[in-house]
Amino acid sequence: MDILLDEDFDISFEDGDLKVGDDTEQRVMLLLDSDAGHWKQWPTVGVGILGMFNGQLTQDVRRSIQLQLASDGLKLSTVSFDNGELDIKLQP
Repeated sequence: MDILLDEDFDISFEDGDLKVGDDTEQRVMLLLDSDAGHWKQWPTVGVGILGMFNGQLTQDVRRSIQLQLASDGLKLSTVSFDNGELDIKLQP
């Protein structure tokens, strides 16, 4: 359980209080969207997915996603890119 963010990555509120819940999905999104160097405390964190590929998922991108998720304690099951959508499945 952690504080949740909204779709704009701002702190989310519910009934006048901070919204809390499972933050796994937002952790994945933050890791994918961030480039290395965006987090001052952790300068090597971030996949930078927006600048990495042009319509295809290369082995380098797959490896970067796997390493970044693993460093955050998440285990990647599968990753695919079909019809413009990135699909990431985690191991339970």
